[in-house]
Amino acid sequence: MLKKIKSLTASFLLIFSVALLSSCGGGSSVGGSSNPSISRMIVIGDSLEDSGTFGHKFTHQGSIATGKGSFNVYSDVVAENLGIDTLCNYYIGTPDNVFDATFTINSNGASCTNYAVGGGRIIYRNADSTLKPTDPRNLALQITHAASNYGSYSSTDLILVGAAGNDFSDLISAALSALTSSGIEQTAAIANFGNFVSVLVPEAIVNATLASVVDSATLSTALANLGIAYSSGLATLLNENIKNGILQLGASKVIVKSAAPLTATPRFSVVLGGIEASLGTSTRQALESLFDNYVVSFNTTLESLNVNESRTTFYNVYDIIQDFVTNPSTYGFVNSTNPSCPPIGFSAAGIPVYNAKDCSVEAAIATVGSNYASYVFSTDFNATPLGHSEAGKVLISQIQDKAW
Repeated sequence: MLKKIKSLTASFLLIFSVALLSSCGGGSSVGGSSNPSISRMIVIGDSLEDSGTFGHKFTHQGSIATGKGSFNVYSDVVAENLGIDTLCNYYIGTPDNVFDATFTINSNGASCTNYAVGGGRIIYRNADSTLKPTDPRNLALQITHAASNYGSYSSTDLILVGAAGNDFSDLISAALSALTSSGIEQTAAIANFGNFVSVLVPEAIVNATLASVVDSATLSTALANLGIAYSSGLATLLNENIKNGILQLGASKVIVKSAAPLTATPRFSVVLGGIEASLGTSTRQALESLFDNYVVSFNTTLESLNVNESRTTFYNVYDIIQDFVTNPSTYGFVNSTNPSCPPIGFSAAGIPVYNAKDCSVEAAIATVGSNYASYVFSTDFNATPLGHSEAGKVLISQIQDKAW
């Protein structure tokens, strides 16, 4: 029998579920000439790279939603710099980025080389955590469809791969459920966490680790150890998908993107603020460290798997966004903590809820004024066009350093 573990209030649980379970899911040139050694760019990912699967991009919305004249996400910034035609979305999804969305293929077919989908995950699950490998938000399926369309890759193909933010929202949700419940509900939540991580962590290890839980301290340790093992396994799985579905087909220019620092986003600021208000600063710091360690474990593993691989380059979005938040003025940002757009509503607990498709320039101006474009974040989980432009510049420099 577990000793009683301190739990948060019901309102905080509602705050967390609203804040985390929703998937996160006219740019300008950054200069430079087109690169004759790269003639095609193929993108695998999530909302950070999505060119318009759901009829919009996950940033500010201008008068043109997608395609030429729309605001750029960072993958668009790179393509434009390389002189590649405007990226278009391979999939069309409806309704807008919900678990039961259905997908068709863009009528432009394989000429659309951006397979990224808002809400994308390395391991995609339904709302009830059931694995759904046939959903295009599963990165492995994006990789498979691209491979099927092209058959092989050449030295003139640049392939960008990466998504993990939504995977970590799922993982953190499962962990916090176990930490913030009590009694029978907590027993079920701990079992659910075990089932969640056992997709990648051997069942014997999961069972032995959870069997050691007798109080709050051992529960925290168990969730840390299993979560880190899962995160490392997630990186290994992504790397295997890249190796088998991209590199073995002849690709020699592959960008492997890290996971972003979730705790630096406005969404997690709300979650962590709720923790601090309920349980104090030390608990906030402990859980913030737990969440961040999951992401760092993923990034460390993924980078280490590519250190000696000349055909890939590790794009460290984690460090880039951390620097945006820590040193905003260096990049021309005036705000690195708040969304520039207003929420579309509020949860029952009074927490703001955002939707990228409603994040128009007009709405942003009405909310924060004329300097809206100089914010890091457009919504609670997505960047502004300036954020994408600055992130794109870093990647362009990295491509040039590789002499690609």
